[in-house]
Amino acid sequence: MMLEKARYEDLQGVLDMLDHCNRVLSEKGLYQWDEKYPNRNFYEACIEDGELFLLKEEEHMVGTVVLNEDQDSGWSDINWQYTQGAQLIIHALLIDPDCQGKGYGQQALELCETYARKSNYSGIRLDAFSENPVALALYVKNGYQKVGEVYFESKPVNHQCYYCYEKEFRERRPVEAFIFDMDGVLIDSEPLHVAMEIKMLAELGIDITEDEMSQFIGTTNEHMWNTLIDRYNIKKTYQELVDHSEHVKKTYFETEDLHPIEGIPDLLIELKKRNIKLAVASSSPEEHINIITKKLGIDGYFQIMVSGEHVAHSKPAPDIFLRASELLGVGVEGCVVVEDSTHGIAAAKAAGMYCIGYEGPSSVNQSYDKADKVVGEFSNKLLINFSPKSIN
Repeated sequence: MMLEKARYEDLQGVLDMLDHCNRVLSEKGLYQWDEKYPNRNFYEACIEDGELFLLKEEEHMVGTVVLNEDQDSGWSDINWQYTQGAQLIIHALLIDPDCQGKGYGQQALELCETYARKSNYSGIRLDAFSENPVALALYVKNGYQKVGEVYFESKPVNHQCYYCYEKEFRERRPVEAFIFDMDGVLIDSEPLHVAMEIKMLAELGIDITEDEMSQFIGTTNEHMWNTLIDRYNIKKTYQELVDHSEHVKKTYFETEDLHPIEGIPDLLIELKKRNIKLAVASSSPEEHINIITKKLGIDGYFQIMVSGEHVAHSKPAPDIFLRASELLGVGVEGCVVVEDSTHGIAAAKAAGMYCIGYEGPSSVNQSYDKADKVVGEFSNKLLINFSPKSIN
């Protein structure tokens, strides 16, 4: 079977096939298409734009599909997992009812994926009627992940719910280790750090904004305090400032209830099941790392914990991740870093590692442009494109 761009002289044949499909679907009680979509005007516009394709077996048309980058406005609230690169959208994929049950749907999907890869798309997105079990099974079988639901009020009652699916084309990456930043990744602690530091500076008569303090997220205390001493001519020494700051923070972390970011415990459990090595690589002091991970109940998952105190240069230098890689006994090509800050992401990429950027609820003034993948939540879907080398 092959994909062939439709011409205007093909239009009537396409409309006849659509009418045939609608009759068969309605007999089954499925009303996913109507006179509003897809219709003559829709197909005419797609032919003009070169987006309507015929699915042909030799010279016989067995189906049609529309391929472009147009996403329905109803998809705006969908939490798409893959946001890097252009996505190809599949619309109105139909197979002639007389040709169904012969594997043409599978072949059609494979042709769409081949087209997407050759056109340098990073993945495919589509929606499918929630009550069409044949279509849903086809997408799941081919590795499409359901990421949400959308409702079209223009459809008949009980026929408004559509499932949104996506599939990424990046090759599965062999991975031996996951390295997690701590603040902002394992625990939503960045706002606490910033608030305590702003209060401490205010006591010294220095009025500093959250935006300015957020520029230090991902760096070490030494870098932050020495920069502020020079910038504001602070009379206290670096050691005096850091000792007071660390005492205040340590007291807080030891006495207050702490909770991991949602999804982190389950993700760590899944990674452990897959025999993937785990590490923490944080700019925070070693004492804080130990206190926080223990209070979160996740310290036992990590083979090693590396502090910014252990390396010569803080993020965005790659030192901390290279040290974690060395201690784990895993090459940089086998490591995946999870980071939430501009400096952390830059450090991971400078180390030659794959980096997942986590855009959490407290992420402010951070850039994720250099991350290989960006997520807004943690779940096992994060592992879709990784194949653990360490599993026998």
